Amino acid sequence: MIVTILIPAHADIIGSETPCAWILSDTTVSVLRSGVSAISEIPRATQVWVVIPVARVLFTELALPPVSAARLATLLPFAVEDKLMSDPATIHAVASPVKRGRESVVAVIDKALA
Repeated sequence: MIVTILIPAHADIIGSETPCAWILSDTTVSVLRSGVSAISEIPRATQVWVVIPVARVLFTELALPPVSAARLATLLPFAVEDKLMSDPATIHAVASPVKRGRESVVAVIDKALA
């Protein structure tokens, strides 16, 4: 089972009582049920996909060091710190796969808005 949660663009802060649209589907992505509920009341599933409005995401390009995925996940918030002038503890950052000789695209969101 997969549940897709659609984060609303208009909410200032997302919490357990924030109403969100959701879709419950099977592994072939056939819709079983859907609705709008507080996050705490959305059906449970083995996989969760969260769709975030693009207005909440900053995309930037960075040259990243050739390190393991686990190490990169730890370092990434600090790698974007200088570019964004943001405290690494307040953001989530995810990088695209590193391609030889090219910069990676990094998506960054503020934890308070996620």
